[in-house]
Amino acid sequence: MQLKESKYGWTQLMHAKDFEWKIIPSDTVYGSQAPIKTCISRKPEGVIFEYCNTESLPGLFFSHVFRTPNNIAVTFEDEALSYNELANTGLHLANYLRYLGCSPDDCIGLFTDPSLEQMIGIWGIIFSGSAYSPLTPGYPPERLGFMIENAAIKIIFTQEKLKSELAKFISKETKIITLEDVYDFSISKGHTVSAPTVIKLNPENLAYIVYTSGSTGKPKGVPIEHRSIINQMRWLMRMGYLGADKTIIHKASISFDAAQWEMLSICSGTKLVVSNFGVDKNIFDLIDKIISNKVTLLQCVPTLLQALVNKPQFSECTSLTHILCGAESLTKKLVQQCFDALPNCMLVNLYGPSECTCNASFYEVTQANLHVDENVGVPIGIPVDNTQFYILDDAGLPVPDGNIGEICVSGVQVARGYLNRSDLTRERFIEYPIGNNFEPIRVYRTGDLAYLGSEGVYHFVGRSDTQVKINGLRIELEEVKIVLESLNLVESAAVLVNEGQHGRKYLAACIQISANESIFILQEKMSRDELVSCFKQKLSELIPGYMIPSVFVFVDSMPHTVNGKIDMRKIKTLIDERDVEEFILPRNPTEEAILEIWKRTLGIETISVTDDFFELGGNSLNAVDIILSINMRFNVKLPFHIIFTAPKIEEIAGIIDQGLTKKSSRLVCLQSSGMKTPIFCWPGLGGYPISLRILAEKMTRERPFYGIQAFGINEDETPYSSLKEMVSADIAEIRKIQKEGPYHLWGYSFGSYLAFEAAFQLEAMGEKVEKVVLLAPGMLKGLSTTNPSDEYNNKELIALLFTVFSRNVDDPDLQACLEASSDEASFVEFVCQKYSIANPELVRRISKVVIESRKISRELSRKAQKFIAAPTSIFSALNDELSVFEKNADCFRGGIEIIKLDVTHFDFLVEPGINHLVSLMK
Repeated sequence: MQLKESKYGWTQLMHAKDFEWKIIPSDTVYGSQAPIKTCISRKPEGVIFEYCNTESLPGLFFSHVFRTPNNIAVTFEDEALSYNELANTGLHLANYLRYLGCSPDDCIGLFTDPSLEQMIGIWGIIFSGSAYSPLTPGYPPERLGFMIENAAIKIIFTQEKLKSELAKFISKETKIITLEDVYDFSISKGHTVSAPTVIKLNPENLAYIVYTSGSTGKPKGVPIEHRSIINQMRWLMRMGYLGADKTIIHKASISFDAAQWEMLSICSGTKLVVSNFGVDKNIFDLIDKIISNKVTLLQCVPTLLQALVNKPQFSECTSLTHILCGAESLTKKLVQQCFDALPNCMLVNLYGPSECTCNASFYEVTQANLHVDENVGVPIGIPVDNTQFYILDDAGLPVPDGNIGEICVSGVQVARGYLNRSDLTRERFIEYPIGNNFEPIRVYRTGDLAYLGSEGVYHFVGRSDTQVKINGLRIELEEVKIVLESLNLVESAAVLVNEGQHGRKYLAACIQISANESIFILQEKMSRDELVSCFKQKLSELIPGYMIPSVFVFVDSMPHTVNGKIDMRKIKTLIDERDVEEFILPRNPTEEAILEIWKRTLGIETISVTDDFFELGGNSLNAVDIILSINMRFNVKLPFHIIFTAPKIEEIAGIIDQGLTKKSSRLVCLQSSGMKTPIFCWPGLGGYPISLRILAEKMTRERPFYGIQAFGINEDETPYSSLKEMVSADIAEIRKIQKEGPYHLWGYSFGSYLAFEAAFQLEAMGEKVEKVVLLAPGMLKGLSTTNPSDEYNNKELIALLFTVFSRNVDDPDLQACLEASSDEASFVEFVCQKYSIANPELVRRISKVVIESRKISRELSRKAQKFIAAPTSIFSALNDELSVFEKNADCFRGGIEIIKLDVTHFDFLVEPGINHLVSLMK
């Protein structure tokens, strides 16, 4: 397989003889290479090699180009590049960058979604001699803008589809380039001028810059040199984690420190499988990718590993030989669960701050050493190659073995310092006279506390400052505090990490509202829940989602100690009280039974009866599965959209116990703020409005937002068989909320047909429709509808139904589903097994709605042409077929605008794709 755009695939490596770096002989065996010196101290130190003083990343990469040019280097979905192809394309990018004036230690921005282009960008920048700095699409523009300015980035490599988004927050002086530009440049020069070569690099040259959370409210740039990352890669190779017979999956955001060695693992001969962003949020998709790609190495945080071991299918990931776990504490219980699922897989506990190049220490966990001492956690082990740890007290003196002190790291992996922050660099990167003969040694003060155990390995204890990790992501509490205090509503704020009485670790904020705003709150013009929602919305525009507190406490005045400092102990008490208040165990048999259903369906053990379904990560399949299970357990007929009005266990239990299970409106209010007339929006095939929730939250707060659930999903409902009937019933529900126009009607996917029909019917009644918005109205390519049969022996129908559940037209299990499905029962069984759906009725009910909707879409395409006067906007999805609306623009007498997005059909309503959509709509 090759990159789809053939113009990027140059067929031969040009002028290989002109390369100026030293190639490592192909027969060198690093795993058995003798160390230069061994540890003379009884303290555990990293084995010392000198390869890091003589190599650079291009040299290591091209040793594999020359040795195995046709081996696959990287894959993404159904595309792949061999080492030779990646070298070719990367070298032409390098040539173009040097033509633009790039040189060693210059920093080039990398603003890309997961793709082969992302890998070409990284290696092309490295080949040019410059350093790259990853910029994640979807991060707040203010944060990205600071990073670009701080790193003096003058050139940013991106993809064609992201150019318009990037242009919104960069200066005019910053040049944006893509592979299209590289190709045009290469053609214009006839492939002959300044033939592609790799510039000679020194080990001290800069490889990349990553940004980590900063205590000043701004992120800190960490520059990493070639010798540092080379040392990390060589250690990974020496340990047998990476190599020519290995395959690793890359799934993390490119801005994260740990993602760098995943992406750069290609230089070890390892095959890299690049996955779409967010694959780690869908455990079944991640498991499928591991199995289908025969992945041997998985890097993950313990939180993700726990989600994996909770799924029985994880035991099928038998290709995994190593799981490298880091970024937060690893429990022995989780390790044992992993061993139970994959007894032949080695688990490695990692430790290391960004300032020490990814991983600074490791501990290989085995069944033999797991239970040596049940009173301590899993150790962080011993330092990696060419790395030393010193455990120092507050005075900078070594503490006795077994005593707790601060981890200070020395060695080749220590970064240069903090970019353009000499004050912080002097504070954290220091020289201490702790070497042999008391010569000064440069160390990085991590702020982490640890001790050296009697077994000769280090044990992590905690943090000594305000830097914390939650779900594997590092957060500077001071940065969150500063951002909170920048909001007009906030007088002062305090932020901390709390562990609730039931073991849940979360970020919490204590906020004193500004004096001029407090009366607004006290007079209850805004409820506490509305206030929390307001804060979360504002923060989402300024910092990444993982840095937003999940618990908020509001106080009249911030508590202080006698010496004037904020009293964090009292604040923790307030947070604990809120936690006790918010975490409530089942109080009656109904709540207890519903809790068990939630735990089983969501795969979460610790749930309060006051927890919100959506904040726990619930999705549409979870919601329908839960309501079906509740209906069966209690012999009731709750409507499926009740999860929106009663998203907590205690609320559903109250409805059941009070016998309030009568039917309610199918119109679900997804966003209630705003004084203007509401937006009414129809969801796609399947008819369940939970898919519209993120869109409603991100849109303007000027209008309430209602999602319209299809008739036929709830029990005792039979889907309408005609478009007119279906929409007439929906209009009747709409007019209960808004009796007369002007109306705002939206639709996504199949819902676009319903929105158009609603506009037609309302205008025929004499009502005014002010705006119609049709989102991704076209059919996905590959889902042909030439066969009108609605029987389960119609493979086109099976493909459509399966895609509704998988939300991926290229799902690797589609073929297996087609082969296994000969009737309704076999299709339902396949889907239930793949997605661990306990109730087959869920699949049958959604499938029935889809089949009826399919009939209606055919009906619309056959009917005589209809016209509407409402001005209409169509937002088309990438790779969709043209819809009937785009083919018949004269249907829109009030005018039509068509906006084409570089976002696929199923990415329209989820991040990061929805961010592109919302920015255009606003």
